[in-house]
Amino acid sequence: MSASNHLPPAFLLASPSLQDPNFRSTVVLLFRHDEEGAMGLVVNRSTEHPLGELLESLDLVAQDPAAARLSIGFGGPVSPGIGWIVYEGGEGEGESFPVLGEVRVSGSRAVLEQVVRRREIGRFLFVLGYAGWAAGQLESELEAGAWVPAPVDRRLLFEEEPEKRWRSAFLALGIDPGLWSASMGNA
Repeated sequence: MSASNHLPPAFLLASPSLQDPNFRSTVVLLFRHDEEGAMGLVVNRSTEHPLGELLESLDLVAQDPAAARLSIGFGGPVSPGIGWIVYEGGEGEGESFPVLGEVRVSGSRAVLEQVVRRREIGRFLFVLGYAGWAAGQLESELEAGAWVPAPVDRRLLFEEEPEKRWRSAFLALGIDPGLWSASMGNA
């Protein structure tokens, strides 16, 4: 099966040999990929900042107090001041990218407002920044073995602890990243 069969939406799992500090041991949710390039969000790196601080600075109040306690994630090195929400729901259909079923990605403040105003917040992630690739760049990185494409897994995305997502995603593919050889994929 070729990597392009999974793109997008897909998880991109950083190969154990990828040493770029921005992407070492990351899971990227790829939500856009076309002739102009690709965009995705790192979904397994939390920061020490609670979402409540950001909501307060935006004069937003979450209906569900659990939302304010969520950690803001590191979404990638591009535009680190721009927020993105990964959520389940029908809000923002015209302002979001569909991922899987009702899972969507949006960089819209209006969508963030709609989601945090829900009585029950539901499952969502909030990250700052994104991962971006120029035209042809992601294809080159895939060929070089920097990334392992995988199907999006809602359970992994919303239920697994962020620091365990990378290893769990590999194990779901039947690969133990601890046994990875630097020569894998270069046969």
